[in-house]
Amino acid sequence: MSEQNDNGIFTREGHIQWDLDGTHILLYDLFVYPSCRGHECARALLQGAIAFLHVRYPDTPIHICPHSSEKGIDNARLETFYKSLGLSIEEWN
Repeated sequence: MSEQNDNGIFTREGHIQWDLDGTHILLYDLFVYPSCRGHECARALLQGAIAFLHVRYPDTPIHICPHSSEKGIDNARLETFYKSLGLSIEEWN
């Protein structure tokens, strides 16, 4: 079961949200529940969000904030993962 709206995708495995500021889309709050990690859920959420956003906003660049405040998350690994999906990295202000 999943729910998608103009600001995010929410599933049993986790969620991802985004904001549109007129010049670009900022993906944020990618979260996968610990019991679902290691099963490609984060990749599926990101790919679903990217596909939806490319259709909805075809000429708008997509950026993501790569840093997690969650304990035990390797932020450098996250940044590499996001770049592997073609995302531009933006620092969270």
